[in-house]
Amino acid sequence: MNTPLLRRRRLALWATTWVCAPGVWPGVALAAPPAAPNQLSLIERLLQITGLSLAPGQLRGLADVRGDVWVASLAGDTEPVRWTQGGGLVSPVFDEQGRVYVVSEDWLLRLDAPLARPKRLVQLPDVRKLIGVSAGEVIYLRRNNAHPVGAWPVRGGAPTVVPLDVQAAHAARVLGKMRSEGRATPAFRLQLEVQSREDELGVTQWHDLVLQPADGGPARNLSHTDGLDCAQPAIEPAGKRVAWIQVPR
Repeated sequence: MNTPLLRRRRLALWATTWVCAPGVWPGVALAAPPAAPNQLSLIERLLQITGLSLAPGQLRGLADVRGDVWVASLAGDTEPVRWTQGGGLVSPVFDEQGRVYVVSEDWLLRLDAPLARPKRLVQLPDVRKLIGVSAGEVIYLRRNNAHPVGAWPVRGGAPTVVPLDVQAAHAARVLGKMRSEGRATPAFRLQLEVQSREDELGVTQWHDLVLQPADGGPARNLSHTDGLDCAQPAIEPAGKRVAWIQVPR
């Protein structure tokens, strides 16, 4: 039986199923449904691993700094290691294997080792910043206030929109943490501290990456750049290293 009423009901069911799959049809404005509890908890877990869940707030003025990726031990027992040359990079994050993902223009790159040739992975034309890598996906902030969170599967494929109800209070708090440039854990806080020196040319100021233990112990300068700005620190999931962007000399 295929009456006009039955055909209309089938069409309505098809349309509902189609609209509930944001990201599948590029160029079509779709309303993302509320994030499922397990989806939101996955993002929250990622924020905790990367030090964003306890972040003290924005490190303003340095979010758009471009440069090279440097990596150092959080213990401060080794010299910082330069991972790239040529500058132009932003927003480094680690995966669970210790590799670094970073953005160049609107391309997502992967760095497998210090000074190794970057691997170009996928173009993310709406990327604002990377958040981290979790459950086989690179999570990132998009330049889209209606659908602000995106994901890309590390095994390959097209980027998708992460369903998130941006009007919900809990989701709004999570988004606020994602937008922060601060990093903190129960054991320490990472901050960009202004350093300065004076010579015959005048006063030079820059930002070094400093670790402040939560127990009030002495702070440790992790970057020691001697005149070059650092920005956008990212904590390794294993909690042993930190990556950041450093303006090239």
